[in-house]
Amino acid sequence: MAALYDRQLTAVLDQLIPLREVTRRPRPSDPWFDVECRAAKGQTRRLEREHPAACRRLARAASCGSSTPQSVASTDQLDVPTCRRSTIGGVAFPDAGAKVWNGLPSEVTSASSPSVFKNRLKAYLFRRCYETV
Repeated sequence: MAALYDRQLTAVLDQLIPLREVTRRPRPSDPWFDVECRAAKGQTRRLEREHPAACRRLARAASCGSSTPQSVASTDQLDVPTCRRSTIGGVAFPDAGAKVWNGLPSEVTSASSPSVFKNRLKAYLFRRCYETV
């Protein structure tokens, strides 16, 4: 019974979705990716499979600081996370957001509520925009 079902299902699928031949073009290898690199990559993948917990600890230790900026205890400034690469850290929200926040005057960042913060920020930006006029 199962063989009959399989044959009929295969026949229907072959009618609806016929097989076609696809030619795959080989991609040229990068000149720097030699036998030594291939062996190192294989060894790294093997070690990742054998020791996943150690890899997670190493990844956490090598990350670009905390995922969210923490407030500095004594001020209303934010701690900008350090990062090894400026191309990642300069664009990441925790980095960019903390730098913008730290650039605001304390009269704006020390607001007691979101509505007060919004009003103070709007006034600050308005003054900053039109102080040169």
